[in-house]
Amino acid sequence: MTRLGVLALFSGHYLLLAFLAGLGVIQMGAARSGRRRLWILSHRRVTHLLGVALLLGGIALFYLLPLITTGPWGPPDATTGEPTFARATWETLPSARNINDTQGGLAGHWQALWFSVGWILAAFAARAVGGRRERRRGPAARASGPSDLVGVGSR
Repeated sequence: MTRLGVLALFSGHYLLLAFLAGLGVIQMGAARSGRRRLWILSHRRVTHLLGVALLLGGIALFYLLPLITTGPWGPPDATTGEPTFARATWETLPSARNINDTQGGLAGHWQALWFSVGWILAAFAARAVGGRRERRRGPAARASGPSDLVGVGSR
């Protein structure tokens, strides 16, 4: 795999991490604030738990993907010192994501790009799913349903 292939592999993994983590944080924030048009699910507590699961699952998936995908996380070649392409093992997993940007790892500007794109996609996805879910509820259900705001009408 070439340097660009490694960059593409890392970029895809990082974009997935940023999307899942971003969607999780959006769900937790939307559940806490009561912004139902951003909720993927229809109940506040379940939406909050989904957000926690997405955030932690995205991080876990990012760091555990080297166990199931082939990449530059094999042991270094004895002659060149370059990493070999293989699946990571539990012993090599801690260093699997530690690849210099000159060898195809993500430089800071690429990380910033994929982080931003992932969060923007997560915001659009939450809005699209939540808006569709709210439209299916109908205006009568939204008007007569329980209030999403804590303390409204409790004076």
